Amino acid sequence: MPPTKTTTKRPDWDAYFINMAHAASKRAACTRSQVGAVLVDADNRVIGTGYNGAPSGETHCTDGGCPRGLFGYEDIPAGGNYANCVAIHAEVNAVAHSTGVVEGSTVYVTRAPCADCAKTLRAFGVERAVWGNPLGISEVRLQG
Repeated sequence: MPPTKTTTKRPDWDAYFINMAHAASKRAACTRSQVGAVLVDADNRVIGTGYNGAPSGETHCTDGGCPRGLFGYEDIPAGGNYANCVAIHAEVNAVAHSTGVVEGSTVYVTRAPCADCAKTLRAFGVERAVWGNPLGISEVRLQG
């Protein structure tokens, strides 16, 4: 019997793109945190992806390029001082490497954007940020 609407279960758009963000996070070059982001236009087309890590051409955190990465969570807890972190965050990389118009888009991230990333996303006109996993998704409107 061919699949029907009642027998075929497709993920909704949010779950689909969150899964893609989790896949992107596997490329992250940070010793402390692996974050992935997918930027999607209003037509649900991917226009950018990113993950956290050192800028292109610089020594990756995983290769000893980040002074902060040399410390454990006991020394610098999560959310602590990022002053000596060399990584560019996943959301910013997704915008920087986008292939389309960013204004009005949605960014899917493996965790909530930090205050600096939220500010950057707003400045570029990203409409919405969605984070989490397919079982527990949160979101915030960045514009309006």
